[in-house]
Amino acid sequence: MNITMAKSVGFCFGVKRAIRLSLDAAAEGDVCSLGPLIHNQREVERLCSQGVRWADCMDDISANTVIIRSHGVPPQTMAKLEEKGYRIIDATCPFVKKAQQIAAFSRENADTVVIVGDKHHPEVIGLMGVSGENVVVVNDLEAAKKETYRGVTAVLSQTTQSLKEFERVVEYIKTQAEQVIVNNTICKATEERQNEVAAIAK
Repeated sequence: MNITMAKSVGFCFGVKRAIRLSLDAAAEGDVCSLGPLIHNQREVERLCSQGVRWADCMDDISANTVIIRSHGVPPQTMAKLEEKGYRIIDATCPFVKKAQQIAAFSRENADTVVIVGDKHHPEVIGLMGVSGENVVVVNDLEAAKKETYRGVTAVLSQTTQSLKEFERVVEYIKTQAEQVIVNNTICKATEERQNEVAAIAK
């Protein structure tokens, strides 16, 4: 059996950063992440064995220090944590944080904000929280065709979305909206890994 490994195999920068921040915090005392820190069950279990526990919801938090996972959270969640007096360590991936900033800017400068991604994914839930009331989430072209787009429409993406699908959605919205502001917020690590997988599959 031949095993081919992609050049960029392994954790991306944002995940490595979240793990480092969490382990540093655990070395200082009791910590808990709000939701699993990353999408890797084996690593989450390893972190748990080293003191980085996690809670499904705010009511289940049993530590004074709360880690915001790499996917980020809506601003409303952050405000509630601060109100409850938790010490907060924000391990949100910087690329996700940048997407949140773009979403907030889009809310103020567009009539409709479109997020291309999975509306049930924690990152997209966070993006929705900063996008305002006029936000639409579509995961592919077919879903995009079911929505209406009024006035100025700003489009951004979940950072781990398929670039090709994002581009297809954008091209369709351009035929429907009065004006379209496009923000490709797919992170470079995702794009690199997608390209490498496609090349290996050939």
